[in-house]
Amino acid sequence: MQTYSMSARMPGSPVAAWRWLSDVERWPEWCPTFDAVKLLDHPMKVGARARILQPGMRPTTWVVDLWEPSRRFRWSARHPGIRVSGDHELIANATDVTVTLTLTYTGLLAPLMRKMLERRSHEYLSRELDALQEVIRSQE
Repeated sequence: MQTYSMSARMPGSPVAAWRWLSDVERWPEWCPTFDAVKLLDHPMKVGARARILQPGMRPTTWVVDLWEPSRRFRWSARHPGIRVSGDHELIANATDVTVTLTLTYTGLLAPLMRKMLERRSHEYLSRELDALQEVIRSQE
């Protein structure tokens, strides 16, 4: 198993952060690591699917396997020999919110792909947190 995780404290309420984080079809509007996100099932809940296109990657269908409104969601995608899970978690603080994004790779190919996965995973998580922080800040 290979896990990459990053957290950032962001201004504002968890409600604002959740609004932007859970509206996945709007991610390409504010986040440069997404070219397209199309929900295949409405609403977002356990079992819902989304088709995602990211720069330098092939289109992938993700399936929601954990849905805790206003707090957390996780979805997963499968490719031959590897499963990727993306976890999105909010923790409310007194005056702001901490957002944690985690990517977990499991399966036979995960250890073999470590070098390729590590750089891109850290880059994408960092850019996504920065973009989320910026869009939340711009709406204050």
